[in-house]
Amino acid sequence: MLRNLFQNEFARLRAGEADAHLCGNKVGARAEIKEHKLFVGNLHPMVREAHMLKVLAPQGRIVRQEFMWHTYGPRQGTSRGFMFVEYSTRAEAERAVAKLNGFMLMGQPLVVNFCGDHQSQH
Repeated sequence: MLRNLFQNEFARLRAGEADAHLCGNKVGARAEIKEHKLFVGNLHPMVREAHMLKVLAPQGRIVRQEFMWHTYGPRQGTSRGFMFVEYSTRAEAERAVAKLNGFMLMGQPLVVNFCGDHQSQH
């Protein structure tokens, strides 16, 4: 049974449905752009939550952040290379996208856009 659970989760990840779910949408539904929630991707494996707070906080008041970690398997406890952040206003979120999309952090350009927009890049 546990093996089936892992296989189903892997299939969801490959189908891109997990991203829609993490953005607050029903699995299988087309991702909607959330008003203040941003996808932040292409994170270097050594980047931690504290690094991201230093980069994201100057753009506005952060209501919530979700740093994504591998939860099982040989990479358990390591970064999945992306996170979600929610600002208190749309204007703060737009400022963060404008200033941070393409910002170099630890030698890699960040990908920052409204939640749901990143799926069109795959």
